[in-house]
Amino acid sequence: MSRNKKYFVVIMYLVLLLIVILLVSGKIILMSTCEFYTQKIYFLVRLVVLLIFVPVLGVLFSWLVKIKKSNWFIYYAVVPIVVFAVCSGIKDKLKTQRTFSQTCIVRKAIIYKTFSGKNRQCVTVKFSDETYNYQWELRLIKYSANKLQEGDSLLIMYAKDCDVLREVYKPKPTITEFEKCTDYGYYYNGKLYSKGEFEAINQ
Repeated sequence: MSRNKKYFVVIMYLVLLLIVILLVSGKIILMSTCEFYTQKIYFLVRLVVLLIFVPVLGVLFSWLVKIKKSNWFIYYAVVPIVVFAVCSGIKDKLKTQRTFSQTCIVRKAIIYKTFSGKNRQCVTVKFSDETYNYQWELRLIKYSANKLQEGDSLLIMYAKDCDVLREVYKPKPTITEFEKCTDYGYYYNGKLYSKGEFEAINQ
C-alpha cells in the first residue's frame, strides 16, 4: 500500500471512531433526548456498535495497513475498551447537563443504600409520589457516598417530561430547601422553587 493510501486509511479509521464516540455518547443525538436514554433498541444498537463494529473495524484497519498480527489486539481489544470508557464518561456528563437544563420536579428521598467505588459514587433512594413508590439508583457528582448514611434524607430531581433524566439535586440540602419541597418543588432556570412559587411565575 502506498503512503498516501495508508494515510487515507488511518484518517478514515480515526474519523469513524470519532463518529462512533459522538453518536454512542449522545453528543450527537438523532432522536429526542428522552428516546435516546429510554428506548431499549437504541441501547442495543450502541452495544452492537461497541462490541462488534469497533473491534471488526480494528481488525480491518490492522489488515489494511499491514500491522503485525501480534499487535492486532490493540485495535480489536484495547481501542474498543478505550472508546467504551470515553463514551461512558461523556454520556454521564451530558446526561447530567441535560437534566439540569430541564424543568425538573424536586422531591425528598430517603437513602436506602450507598456505594462508593473508585470511579463511581452512588446512592439508592426511596421516595413516593401520589400514585407509586419508587426506588432509584443515582450517581453522586463530586460528592463521596461515604459522607452519607442509610436513612439520611436528600433531594432528588427528575425532568418533568422524562423521569429517566434524573439526578441527586443536593446530598445535603438546607432546611429552607427541604421546606420548599414539603410536597414537591421545581428546579427551573437554575433555581429551586416551591410548588406554589413555580405555579405563580408560570401563570
